[in-house]
Amino acid sequence: MSNTFAFFDIDGTLITANVWRYFLGGPELAHKKRMVYLNAMPMYAARRLKLIGEPRLRERWVVMMARLLAGWQRSQLEALMDRIVLEEMRETFRDDIADRVREHIARGDRVVLVSGMFAGFADRFAQLLGAEAGLGTRLAFDGDTCSGRIDGHGCAGEHKPQFVRDYAGDDALATAYAYADSYSDVPLLSSVAHPVATYPEADLLLLARARGWEVIGAPGA
Repeated sequence: MSNTFAFFDIDGTLITANVWRYFLGGPELAHKKRMVYLNAMPMYAARRLKLIGEPRLRERWVVMMARLLAGWQRSQLEALMDRIVLEEMRETFRDDIADRVREHIARGDRVVLVSGMFAGFADRFAQLLGAEAGLGTRLAFDGDTCSGRIDGHGCAGEHKPQFVRDYAGDDALATAYAYADSYSDVPLLSSVAHPVATYPEADLLLLARARGWEVIGAPGA
């Protein structure tokens, strides 16, 4: 095994679906879906008016999702995440990006998925692809009971590189690859030796081309 890491974002990069739609669409939480979107409207309006940035929006969202799980037992969460990822979302991978994961694994690189979604989701996507680990926003627990809070910051924006450093060490980034689709992932992409804008949003595509980064999945890429 090499000491080269390859970090892959999940939503929009590795998969075409959105994990939160499955999360809110299941029988456990479907009754709260309308309430969640009504409560989320002010923060989405603030984002459209550029009063808050995309990373702040993502962190507020994951905090809201964590509140829905207050009082849940670990076993309930494990069953929920198993069903969503291992059963319902296993066919949502982008074939070309999943192939890139396999290429890194075949040459001995250490592949780690890193996402703003809960760590349990990220770890299960890693399991499906044979990646080394999945990093994500950590839920806080009191014993085996979810407190309805997140542990520390969400794994998004300026905080995502720290999750990577905590796992791999500062030196690892000097030779690492990172794949991501969102402009909010510029801090992660900028922190590694080989950034790859992957099915990038328009603003990330512009930045990637200006900086000479590799681009996958965009017109003319």
